[in-house]
Amino acid sequence: MKSRRRLQDWHHLLVMCLAIVIISGGLVFLFLHFDIIPNPFSLERGYIDNFVKILLSIASVFFTVVVVVLAYSLLFFRRRKGDETDGPPIQGNNHLERAWTLIPLIIVVALAVYGAVVLGKMAAPGPPQTELEVDVLAFRFGWQFTYPEYNVTSYELHVPVNQRILIKLQSKDVVHSFWVQEWGPKQDAVPGITTQVRYTPTKIGQYTVQCSQLCGYGHSYMTASAFVTSAGDFQSWIQKQQKATPTPSVSPAVTSVPTGSPTTTVAPAAFSLTAQAISFDKSSLTVQAGAPITINFTNNDTGIPHNFSLYSDSSATQSIFIGKIITGPATTAYTFIAPAAPGNYFFRCDVHPTVMTGTFIVK
Repeated sequence: MKSRRRLQDWHHLLVMCLAIVIISGGLVFLFLHFDIIPNPFSLERGYIDNFVKILLSIASVFFTVVVVVLAYSLLFFRRRKGDETDGPPIQGNNHLERAWTLIPLIIVVALAVYGAVVLGKMAAPGPPQTELEVDVLAFRFGWQFTYPEYNVTSYELHVPVNQRILIKLQSKDVVHSFWVQEWGPKQDAVPGITTQVRYTPTKIGQYTVQCSQLCGYGHSYMTASAFVTSAGDFQSWIQKQQKATPTPSVSPAVTSVPTGSPTTTVAPAAFSLTAQAISFDKSSLTVQAGAPITINFTNNDTGIPHNFSLYSDSSATQSIFIGKIITGPATTAYTFIAPAAPGNYFFRCDVHPTVMTGTFIVK
């Protein structure tokens, strides 16, 4: 009887082990070969994703063991109807207790060592003279990017692909957090101290810098465009910024008249435009082609910089007019000539280019 009981026990154990190996093996393969979080576009994000894959793989094995043993016990070892007897007494097993103590301990220590190695890779500086330093100022509710090597300041982040980037963070007011989802690590910007984080972007494209630390009513609007370009395109952008006037109030507009067209006098137009709660009070402006334009701009957001800029389209690659940035509460007047070609143009605040936008209609 005992030998038959023992044979049945071994049979159950073998079936459970086989189920555990098959199910956990499938889960481990899934976690190791598929990107659970999409778009890992930096070396640092790759380090993090690999660490997460290992954690999920280990967790899937323990999860499978627990679920399979529980499900198998419910199917084959549940109390039958009418059975009122007690279950067999079971004594402690020292070998089993040592196993479930030592195995998790070894895994935790190994993960701690691996995690320290990953953090070391992410924090390690690049070879001398190869890192690009970008000083980032966070404020309610926007970002300012300064390139000390080139004496350039922008409200957009431009970096070359496959180059180590050193981001030095400062906050003007409260705690913010710098994060580009495709690049991986987040880093807090804390008032009074300078923090830093490093990235090595691996794919050309446009991304979004966002604040991941709740910082006030405009937290969800605290974004900026991040462009990863080739080294040559990055240098071209730097040269363009260096040639530009630091705080332009007037930029050249499209004022040419098509050849053969009669010259006409177009009446000037004036508009009032207000920035408040990180939004414009108007979503569209309509003007006559070639008309002199005056925009009386009011910034009612205390301590927050805004401006009005006009572009050929929403890509904002070709500027028509770039207005001076003013910090509220303040007012200014922008004057320029409307484009000569009728059509729909694009205006925005350069400090908040993703949320403060509108359509400039030329007839």
